Amino acid sequence: CTGYLPFLGGVRLGDWSRGDQYIHSIIEDIQNFGSGWVDWNLCLDLKGGPNWVGNFVDAPIIISNTTDEYYKNPMFYALSHISTFVRPGSYRIQLTDSSSGEQPTTPIEGVAFTNSQSQRIVILNNRDDSEHDVTIEDAQRPGQMLTIKMEE
Repeated sequence: CTGYLPFLGGVRLGDWSRGDQYIHSIIEDIQNFGSGWVDWNLCLDLKGGPNWVGNFVDAPIIISNTTDEYYKNPMFYALSHISTFVRPGSYRIQLTDSSSGEQPTTPIEGVAFTNSQSQRIVILNNRDDSEHDVTIEDAQRPGQMLTIKMEE
């Protein structure tokens, strides 16, 4: 759960560092042969509860107990991004850093999939405060490259 540490605990509406932690955790688990990723709490109140042990944490969706309002935190968008593109029937394929031949290292991390329509899906995350140009080339389609700017 994001926000479980006492000095970082509870709800932080709109905190993009928590969205980054989410996407990092999902990518890391999938890179290490995880077949899924589950969040402990999808919706919590403005305090980060309810919780029977008083361990108040953050969640993708925060719901107000006193008004008809809810908030979509950056964690919601991280989870939504992956679940929108990586659908059931997709499977992970190798993603390598062409400069080293290994898994991409920080600050750019990623994971790749192919789906039932043989489309390639690449999920990338920029973990630092700088822009980076990333070129993607599919080994099955030599010579076809896509260069994107990963913003901070």
